[in-house]
Amino acid sequence: MRKITKEIEILEVLEDNPTMTQREIAKRTSFSLGMVNSLIKKCVKTGLLKTEQMTPKTMKYILTPQGIKEKTKKTLRYIKKSYNEIIKLSNKINIIIENSLDKNIYLLGEKDEIFEIAKMTLDSKKVVYEHILNKEDIKKGDVLVLLWDIELENELENEFVNLISK
Repeated sequence: MRKITKEIEILEVLEDNPTMTQREIAKRTSFSLGMVNSLIKKCVKTGLLKTEQMTPKTMKYILTPQGIKEKTKKTLRYIKKSYNEIIKLSNKINIIIENSLDKNIYLLGEKDEIFEIAKMTLDSKKVVYEHILNKEDIKKGDVLVLLWDIELENELENEFVNLISK
């Protein structure tokens, strides 16, 4: 899936700014210069991009109609796959909390996308929970900690579930 998102990101950057250099693209996307070069060559070879020499040092990248169509298809596939992953995570959380409603439930971690999915799932079931950033904030007693940072696992003595592990 990550390869698809890299291609989409390159196509989106070039659609917004077709005269951007590969070095600028690499900086904007956080890809290596070699990765950008490889992805652009692949997109040109497969007919998604067309190049036009502006000056001896400047290249212009043009999304072809096929490139626009492919970008749209890849974006849609990415959205569908992401949506399915959100549903899986939400179902996983529902199963976990089904047997833990009598416990104090904590969400341990930063407020990111995983937090938002967990929050949305717990809120929809009207489950009482507390969001914390530090393990020291866990109160004594029968608790369940939901986390999504693998590094926090080794620090916990309480029952926990890492939401992003299989």
